[in-house]
Amino acid sequence: SFLRTLEQGLILLNRIVEETKGHTVSGEKAFELYDTYGFPIDLTSLILGENGYKLDEAGFNKELQKQKDRSRAASEMSTDDWTVLINDADQEFIGYDALEANVKITRYRKVTSKKEGDMYQLVFNLTPFYAEGGGQVGDKGYLEDVNGDVVYILDTKKENNV
Repeated sequence: SFLRTLEQGLILLNRIVEETKGHTVSGEKAFELYDTYGFPIDLTSLILGENGYKLDEAGFNKELQKQKDRSRAASEMSTDDWTVLINDADQEFIGYDALEANVKITRYRKVTSKKEGDMYQLVFNLTPFYAEGGGQVGDKGYLEDVNGDVVYILDTKKENNV
């Protein structure tokens, strides 16, 4: 809860102040308090000011930007071009009438994410999977080939009418 965060943050902030040489608390230490322990930076600055200390705001902002860059890099995705297996294939949703179907993959592409690894987007000639839209979450399920091998469908989305 917030009160626990506040109590723990005040203890840690006091420790940081005791270890600080001079009257400026490093932005790195303030960022650690903010990022690791959830202690609000505006409260840190206010408490430091009331006790005759300053916050190295430039150092804090530098650490914050580095964290944003790390987060952005971790979630970056790259998408390959579509590999078309069947030209001019129509896609048909049959999920209102059927939960299973014999389908053909008409095209696919590889999606690489630093966070999730490699995955594939598949397009079928017909599908019982309902696509995400209008507040509805996309269906999940699986494909099973003639040998009994299974591939799990983690999400269903519609993109550019496909």
